[in-house]
Amino acid sequence: MLENSERIVAVVVTRNRRHLLSWCVDCLRRQTRRPDAIVVVDNGSEDDTADWLAEQPDVDSLHQENRGSGGGQASGWQRALEMGADWVWCMDDDGYPDDRALAGLCNAMRQTREPWLNSLVLDCESRSRLAFWSEISLAEFVARGHLVEHAAPFNGTLLHRDLIEKIGFPAEALFIWGDETEYFRRALGAGIVPRTVTYSRFFHPRSRTEIPLWMLSPEEYGRHYYRIRNAGARVGEDGRVVLNGREARSRAIHDLRILAREMCRGPLRGWAWSVRKAWVAICAARAAYRNEIGVRRG
Repeated sequence: MLENSERIVAVVVTRNRRHLLSWCVDCLRRQTRRPDAIVVVDNGSEDDTADWLAEQPDVDSLHQENRGSGGGQASGWQRALEMGADWVWCMDDDGYPDDRALAGLCNAMRQTREPWLNSLVLDCESRSRLAFWSEISLAEFVARGHLVEHAAPFNGTLLHRDLIEKIGFPAEALFIWGDETEYFRRALGAGIVPRTVTYSRFFHPRSRTEIPLWMLSPEEYGRHYYRIRNAGARVGEDGRVVLNGREARSRAIHDLRILAREMCRGPLRGWAWSVRKAWVAICAARAAYRNEIGVRRG
């Protein structure tokens, strides 16, 4: 049986969102079962994040170039394990836990031996719907019980060090939007069953992947390059990242059809941006077929 006395280290990845980071850290400090340490990974912030972190004596901070969500989480988990963590509680700066979230996860340790326990991630605006899984209502999800075989990775995600040592760290090469789902699939492939603890609550903005393409800003759509390119990606036993051209192509075609339909319905915010969005989708699918791993600038 897992013991609640085990050492838990919270890991937060941030970039240029000091106001969100400070709120997230405050929420960690207010936990009824506080983490034993807090690690913040600053992915090359250009705002006042570094100055703020320097004034937080209870926060262990890492500063590195922008290595995306995958690289940020990998660095944070490594530091947590070096600090003697038995469990790593990971999140990004735009999410934050309910005051009793970690206590709820610790309570669930008495009910299961699974090394992946996840808080229930709710839309921070309404708090009455799931943030990432729109196909099911909150009531339907909670009705499945206290421990549900599902997880929203890297959002209030509590991982035992044995799991990390078994399957490794997140794939930095995926950068963002896909690194977490690849890790989820990797865990399943290793026979690990991630479970969501429905009475442990975590809040996060609604998934932007569900927003219609024509409503996305140019900056947001740039991130969809990774959503398409990384679809179905996997990490082999040798640690090499392998992209999935077929799944990336399927996702790109789906997005292009939606975009074409919206363009035919009437004037959008600009055909130039629509053409650029279409080109980004095509480039992402092409990169997946060529297994081109790298960070896209612009």
